[in-house]
Formats: sequence, structure tokens, C-alpha cells
Amino acid sequence: MALIKCPECSTQVSDKAASCPSCGYPLADATPVEGGVQAQRTPAQVNYPPTVKISKSRGAYIILGILFGYIGFHNFYSGHNLRGAVKFGVFILTFALDASTRFYTGFSIVAMVIFALWSLIEIVTVKNDAAGYSMS
Repeated sequence: MALIKCPECSTQVSDKAASCPSCGYPLADATPVEGGVQAQRTPAQVNYPPTVKISKSRGAYIILGILFGYIGFHNFYSGHNLRGAVKFGVFILTFALDASTRFYTGFSIVAMVIFALWSLIEIVTVKNDAAGYSMS
């Protein structure tokens, strides 16, 4: 049984002690080294398994774009969250403004047509998700 110095209060403590009896400093990671100098144990390096990237389905993207493109759901699916949030916000805003006039102006229908055309263009041109991975 060897004595080591507590790095916190410099009290002599047994190398088998889990913590310093004087100050309570945990000593489980401390190991003595020659010359009375104390070194810290480094934790073992953990080798995590490689992460597997599952690609988004282009078919699901197209179906969401056709059915809910004017709302922007296909953008959320592909990870383009800001673009989807803008579409969704403008849709809600135009719907609320048009509902306040009892749908007399038809402004929400015009916005839906514009966003539907925009979505059709996105369906054809967008090949990668927001992370840059190809949609299969």
C-alpha cells in the first residue's frame, strides 16, 4: 500500500482510497508515478461503430411533393427545413387572411397554385437532401 498526495488538499492518502478523507476529492482516476508525482489516468479510447447513413427515398419525396407540396412537407422530409417552414408559414398566413374575407378574394388559392408550381419544379430539380446525400 503506497501513499499518494491528494491533488486538491495535498493530504497523504492511501492509493487504494476512492476519495480523499479530508476534502472528498475523488481519487479513483489518480495513479502514483515515480518520484511522488501524481498523474491522471486517461480514459480508454472507445471505438464506436461507424454510423450508417440511410438515404431518403426519392419516391417518398415525389409523393409528398405532389400531395402536400404547396404546404412544404416534402421540404421537411428532405431536410430543407427553412424552405419548408417558409412555405408552411406563407400558406397559413394566406389562408388566415383569405378566411377573414370569407374566401372572397381567393388569395389562398392563388398562393397554393404558385407553391404547387414551385413544388413541381423542386420535384424535378432536387436530387439531394439537405446533407448533400443523393436521394435513392
